[in-house]
Amino acid sequence: MANAYNTTPVSIVSANSDITIFTATASTSLLRSIRVVCTGAAPTVILKVLKTGQSSRLQLTKEAITQDVTKELLSDILPLEAGDVVTITSTVQPVTVFVSYVTNTASVAGQAVSVLTDVDTTTAAPTTGQVLTWDASNWVPAT
Repeated sequence: MANAYNTTPVSIVSANSDITIFTATASTSLLRSIRVVCTGAAPTVILKVLKTGQSSRLQLTKEAITQDVTKELLSDILPLEAGDVVTITSTVQPVTVFVSYVTNTASVAGQAVSVLTDVDTTTAAPTTGQVLTWDASNWVPAT
């Protein structure tokens, strides 16, 4: 199933200050897009992230923005954990930022294979040397 992304507009009305544009509240959050548009003078914007437990922000990008042109700041999806904060600083204002994200995405990283709904390792626990085979309804241990 595809992720349903949300898009939130953020208005920047203060120049040369770190403005929070996204705070991750879920254990897994993915930022897909951060787009910036400025209808006034052409600004330079700096995108930063503050990871949970860190004391300083990591600069992700610094971009010159053309007036009245929407600029994408992310080149790839940015994974975040609960408590991570994304900020932006602009040399001029007003600037509008559009943040597209999804939270609580399903992930099997670090999980046992049995978390998958079509894998049955409880009816017959696997032993050394066995592999999973398909029994027409589930993946089950077999020799």
